[in-house]
Amino acid sequence: MKILAVGDIHGDSKLARRLAERAAEEAVDWVVLCGDLTLAETKLDYILGPFVNRKLKVAFVPGNHESAATADFLAQKYGVVNLHGAYHRDLHVGFFGCGGGITGPVHKLHEDDIFYALGKAPCAS
Repeated sequence: MKILAVGDIHGDSKLARRLAERAAEEAVDWVVLCGDLTLAETKLDYILGPFVNRKLKVAFVPGNHESAATADFLAQKYGVVNLHGAYHRDLHVGFFGCGGGITGPVHKLHEDDIFYALGKAPCAS
């Protein structure tokens, strides 16, 4: 399975477009975006769309720049997988995660919250 994993896009729509083009050219199976898709809840547009428009499978965890509400909104709007405290399986590969961070402008979590979020993601055997 080919996976493109990238983090800290921070609302850079040109970067998102270039990454989506490359992912399509390379025929990746999954794009996993590892937090800080936005810049402190701004610049939401054109970050997930380039991937979705190319029919790429996308999963993400929010970073400390996205609230849980924004992450849920983006997942629903674009039909992608929000991995925060969740589990997703494709074939024999499982994805799970915890978004946010101990410090940051928006989504702050205590270490106990991170442990809880990872622990509640049911991993299939």
